[in-house]
Order: sequence, then structure tokens, then C-alpha cells
Amino acid sequence: MDQEEVISLFFQIALIVFILIMLFLIIIILIRNKRNVDLAQNKLLKMEYEDQLKQTKIEVQENTLSFIAKDLHDNIGQLLTSARMLLGITERSINTPPDTLLTANSILGDAISQLRSVSRTLDRDWLERFDLYDNLKFEAERLNKNSEKQISIICKIEIQLKPQNQIILFRVLQEFIQNAFKHGDAKSIDICFDTQKENLEITATDDGSGFDLEHTQPGLGISNINHRIELLNGVCKWESEKGTGTKLNISLPIENHFHD
Repeated sequence: MDQEEVISLFFQIALIVFILIMLFLIIIILIRNKRNVDLAQNKLLKMEYEDQLKQTKIEVQENTLSFIAKDLHDNIGQLLTSARMLLGITERSINTPPDTLLTANSILGDAISQLRSVSRTLDRDWLERFDLYDNLKFEAERLNKNSEKQISIICKIEIQLKPQNQIILFRVLQEFIQNAFKHGDAKSIDICFDTQKENLEITATDDGSGFDLEHTQPGLGISNINHRIELLNGVCKWESEKGTGTKLNISLPIENHFHD
């Protein structure tokens, strides 16, 4: 075998080895890609399963709450209304009704009113039409009436968020109110809604004891608020010092929530 044949054979072997190496690399890449696709599909299936499970739980919960709401309104509500009617008849039959009877009638009236409010909040149709401002105003009136603490709400705009996002925001503000009264020993809370550029701006301020932002580990309430606002693609900004109360600024991008 002469030198040219040796060189030709060497190049042929080298070419075959190169092709085999390339085929090996391609097979590895294909296997890896298939594994990634399988992992992605499994992750997607898991997410879909979790979403379906969550939706099923919500549907079961909504159906249960609707049943409870109907039972409260149709049965217990009617019984309380009948009892109040009888109290009213007794009250009118006495020339000078005792204060205890008048008080009992008034308390029963408040109980019926609150029962109707509770039954309405448990209704699925009510959840689908949830209005943040109306429910926050009702919450404020309830707390203002039953305690020395005061909540003021200023809303300069029409809040046009999706009902599910309004429910999340309502829970956020409920959490702020509960924390302010329970842990901050606040006496009053001011909540204001406004818009700035492309954002919905919500400011909640209390006159409580406040806390040191730099040296205080966020509690469960603050963490819940921050997490829920993150779910809405919003931003929380806390301002507080010991003895000066607490201020929470929430900023939400309007384009993400005002339209379907």
C-alpha cells in the first residue's frame, strides 16, 4: 500500500470516527431534549392537576357555603324575624315596656341584620359580584359601631378590578386592620384609594404604636399581605417607627387587573 492509499484510508477512518462522534452527540442531545420535554410535560400535568384540585375544592366550598347561606336566610332568619315580631306585639301591648324588652328587641334586630349580611357573603353569586368598596365600607361600619375604634375610607375612583382580585385586596386590608387594632393598639385607621399614572394606589394608615422596620422580623400578617400583593403583580411599601403608627402603600398596575 503506497503513501497516498494510507493517507486516503486515514481520512476515511477519521471521517467515519467524526460521523460516529456526531451521531453519538446528536443521540445524547435528542435523549436530553426528550427528557426535558418529559419533565416539562410532567410539570405541566402536575400544575394542571393542582389547578383542577384547587378549583374542585373551591367549587365544593362554594356549594357548601351557598347551602349554608340559604339555610341561614330561609330558616334561621325566618325564625328570628318571627321572634322579633312577637316581641314587637308584646311591646305594643304594654303601656310602659321595660327597658330589657326594648333592648332585647333592638339586639334581635341587629342580629337579624348581621345574619342577613353573613348569609349574603356566603352566597356564590355574591362572590362573583364582589365589590371591594361596598364590603370594606360595611366592615368599617360594623367595627365603628361595635367599638371605640374608627375606620375612615376615602375612595376617589371607581374600583374596576376583577372580583377575584377585589377579594384578595379585601383580605389584605382586613389583615392590616386586624394587625393595627390587635398588635399596634391603634384607635383609628384611614384607607384611601386613588390612581397615579398607570397604577391603582391604596394607602392604609393607622395611629398605633408602630414598629422598627430595620430591626423587626416581619410577622405572619405582614408576610401574608406582601405575598398576596405579589400575586397581583403589585408592590408593598411599609413606613413605620415606634410610637408613630404604620403606613402601608400598595401600588398595582392597572393594565393587569382592570381588563379581562
